[in-house]
Amino acid sequence: MNMKKILASAVLLLALMPATLLPAQARSINKTKLSALIREYKTHENVEVVNLGSMALSLLRGAAKISADSKEDREALKLLDGLNRITIVSYEDAALDIKKNLSAGIDKLLVGQEPLMEVKSDGETVHIFGNLSADGKSVTDVVVHVPGSGSLICLFGSVQASQLETVIANGRKK
Repeated sequence: MNMKKILASAVLLLALMPATLLPAQARSINKTKLSALIREYKTHENVEVVNLGSMALSLLRGAAKISADSKEDREALKLLDGLNRITIVSYEDAALDIKKNLSAGIDKLLVGQEPLMEVKSDGETVHIFGNLSADGKSVTDVVVHVPGSGSLICLFGSVQASQLETVIANGRKK
């Protein structure tokens, strides 16, 4: 499964999930330890890491808003407003021991987290974790892990359920 397909699938799955059905989380995802693990492995051959911090996201939002052609596109872009960092890690082509150790490290950090969703796609399991607010109105710190493809996507910040509902409604109109 390629990175674009994983990212598109994760966003689509989150958008199609009724927020009221998401389970409460046992504890917050430890962003510091997850970031440290990523830093530890990013220097290895064939481990690719893309980090978009608040400045890069701000520039991306501005460019995307300028190029948004429709009201629906602008509504979809509002999903980015609550994010303050995006990290994408691809380690599909890394040496087998690196791939196994990094996947095991990620899995260890996610122990105790109840997945928002697990989906089998093309024979692989996509694990989606995040923290649902007590009122069910937002999801924070979404982590998508696909060990079989050597992919990790972290969306740090908050996504409002009402924004997801608007995007879903607009998508159904098309």
